[in-house]
Amino acid sequence: MVINQSKLDNGLKLTIYRIIQEQISNILKHANARRIDLSIKQHRKKLTLMIMDNGKGFDPAAKHKGIGLTNIINRAEVFNGKVKIQSAPGEGCLLQVTFDK
Repeated sequence: MVINQSKLDNGLKLTIYRIIQEQISNILKHANARRIDLSIKQHRKKLTLMIMDNGKGFDPAAKHKGIGLTNIINRAEVFNGKVKIQSAPGEGCLLQVTFDK
């Protein structure tokens, strides 16, 4: 489905942009990935952002020194977004952020 950007709140558009920016920065700094896949899809009243890489991965349950993932989670929460992170050492990473519209 094509996303009608004119119906999206400008703050939400900026939040999505900043989340993408933060995650790509994380990937470039830490993942040593050769590929990044990004998609934004709308289905009914949900908007889903997915960013996947084929980098070195990490344990999402482990403590991390940086604030990158915390920033992503905090930005998403402003618009009632839910963040899911699937990763494991050697398995890359999938970041999924879902917003109810």
